[in-house]
Amino acid sequence: MDLVYLFISCFKDSNTGLGGHYYSLRAFYEQMKPLACIVVVGDFFPQAYSDIENEVFFLRVKKINALFSIKKVANRFPAISGARSYFHAFDTISAIFASTYAARSLSALIVTKPGGPPVNRYSTIFRNMIVFQPEDFKILSELKFKPRNLALISNRVSHKINSNDIRQSPFLDSEAEMLKLLRIARIGKTYFESIIQSINLLEKIQREIGKATLVIIGVVEDESILSAIISKIGSRADVKVLTTPEFTFKAAHFVKYCDIVIATGRGVGEAMSESKRIFVPVTGCEYPAFLCPATYDQAFYKNFSPRLLLQDIGTLSFDEFKSTIDEEQLTCHREWMSTRFNEDHLLSVGVSNLLKFYERCTSPVGFLEVLVYRITWISNTTCRFIGGHLKSAFALAWNFSKN
Repeated sequence: MDLVYLFISCFKDSNTGLGGHYYSLRAFYEQMKPLACIVVVGDFFPQAYSDIENEVFFLRVKKINALFSIKKVANRFPAISGARSYFHAFDTISAIFASTYAARSLSALIVTKPGGPPVNRYSTIFRNMIVFQPEDFKILSELKFKPRNLALISNRVSHKINSNDIRQSPFLDSEAEMLKLLRIARIGKTYFESIIQSINLLEKIQREIGKATLVIIGVVEDESILSAIISKIGSRADVKVLTTPEFTFKAAHFVKYCDIVIATGRGVGEAMSESKRIFVPVTGCEYPAFLCPATYDQAFYKNFSPRLLLQDIGTLSFDEFKSTIDEEQLTCHREWMSTRFNEDHLLSVGVSNLLKFYERCTSPVGFLEVLVYRITWISNTTCRFIGGHLKSAFALAWNFSKN
């Protein structure tokens, strides 16, 4: 196999070091090593790799280096010789850095656009691209100037997660006979609504089915959001919020202890690997939607994102969930889930598809192409910045005029 350099960025102003694409990159790395190497470009080291820090090449840089000092940074990267190499970046900023190294070694550049908001007019389009979500695949396929090589390879997960992890269940022994719900999410504005929906789902299950309990695990990004969640919970004992590293590091380990997972993005694949019943957040709804044949394709289209709307899926399918209380129906549901997991999320299938994609990417990136990528990224970033501030200014002026 050829050498593969897996790039990803980690900057304090735009990353947490814990997002799903960090773990998807790691999953690919662990399947391909020792002929793969992780390269982190940024101003802090991602917690997702804290237990393999000695295996990761960390380029500590400021984001401005992508504009003016990238050649100086490039000199710090080890010399590459021998077998053919591929430089595979998992976000746009790391792709700007990776493109320089790829050009120096006459290698191909591959860029994965992970989940999050779909491709738009401010997105940098690369020659070889992989996307996590069908929504991006459709948009890119229809562009006039589209990638030469394009593939859909969604978040990938092993059959079982952290099987050697011996951490204890976050649920109490006294809750053994209850339905146990789990929501793993960063505690900030992005996932606030989904956390509230999880609490509402707990209450609905308690009203219509029986005893249940909920555990919320997440790194705190915004203390005011944490306070709002605590206020919503009040003094009730059937909801716990766990925010310490003991729980937030590789939190997917705790999926095996619950019955129901409320998940987004990669978290859906992790829950499917453990045959759990899954709900996905739906913007503007009181509680999330149950993932089943009626809702799966529409939710997968947007990478199971909180951007999902009720009009996208048509139904929250709570009655479908209630039917899985019956063991026979639950068995049928798990068989369906296993089929979809193997097709869309199984790591071994994803690695096979990835290696086939690499073989299609035969042309090395040139320095002129690198320059075009960098100029395009600078231009798009500037336009996005100006556009965002103009939008805020117009909104402020509109509110002022009404008052």
